[in-house]
Amino acid sequence: MDRGREVRELRELSERVSASLGLLYGRRRVGKTFLLRNVWEKQRLFYFLAADETTERNRVELLQEMERYFEDKIYEEDYPNWRTVFRLLAELAERSDTVVVLDEFQNFLQDNDQEDIPSKLAAVWEEVIEKNITLILCGSEISMMKSLNKGKAAPLYGRFNWSQRLRPFTYREVDMMVEGLNPREIVEVYAIYGGMPQYLNTIYTAQPLTENVVETILSPRGEVNLQISSLFAQERGIREPGAYHAILTAIAGGNTTVNEIAQASGVQGENNTITRKKLSVLQSLYLIDRERNCDEKRGAYHYYILDHGVHFWYKFVLPNRSRLELGDERGVWG
Repeated sequence: MDRGREVRELRELSERVSASLGLLYGRRRVGKTFLLRNVWEKQRLFYFLAADETTERNRVELLQEMERYFEDKIYEEDYPNWRTVFRLLAELAERSDTVVVLDEFQNFLQDNDQEDIPSKLAAVWEEVIEKNITLILCGSEISMMKSLNKGKAAPLYGRFNWSQRLRPFTYREVDMMVEGLNPREIVEVYAIYGGMPQYLNTIYTAQPLTENVVETILSPRGEVNLQISSLFAQERGIREPGAYHAILTAIAGGNTTVNEIAQASGVQGENNTITRKKLSVLQSLYLIDRERNCDEKRGAYHYYILDHGVHFWYKFVLPNRSRLELGDERGVWG
């Protein structure tokens, strides 16, 4: 597999002689954590995965992880707020030439009304701007992570030295990840699984593609099936997931304009307002995109699913869920 450009840029970022702040975001399962944990030597990386809980619990757990990694006795009561925590983290990282990764950073912002964490981080960053520190903020809540560097009202706006959305693999990169396949098989794999590393990692090349699809996608217990079926359960703030499922099923079924999607999905509202809003949300999650015919400047937009794996699931798996639940995976495939 190939993340060569990202690896090179991250290493260059950490070699700067002044403070370096990076932002990495992208869909779940796209490989963000794997990338960040394999750029630098293990002993140089301080990695903390924020949990989906209160910011207070994350503050305590971050201090505990800092104590373990840096082997310094840390008393929680000495660091009662995020500004003191970030200042301590910067001091320890500079002392040991450590790259700091705060993963799933959006979980720090769960109850952000109590304490504006980005503002506290921005204030500390101004204090350490001349020091040799590398900090990477990473997350899966795409709109929330993008907002950290969007507009002058964002406390961290303009402070990032590097920002990147990690995308799924292309066809050529799939060829590099799933080895031992001929060109036809690579096309089939890409058309069915798409470019998400987590989906591709389930493929066992020693057995036929049919067996892989039956076991990982069509089976109700298949790993890829379970991951795609829970797409919206993993996204904070998504209401009425059934409506999103219906919209994606409609698009996968060949309905591409707003009117067609609204009618096929049953998600309508006055002037298709509800449909348009939900399509906008799906675009923000990078699950769909839209385009006009090449010779039309004012024509209707046509929507399509970006991820081939998601498209396959909504076209063939969800509509056949009853048969698949009864164990007729091969009948559906055939």
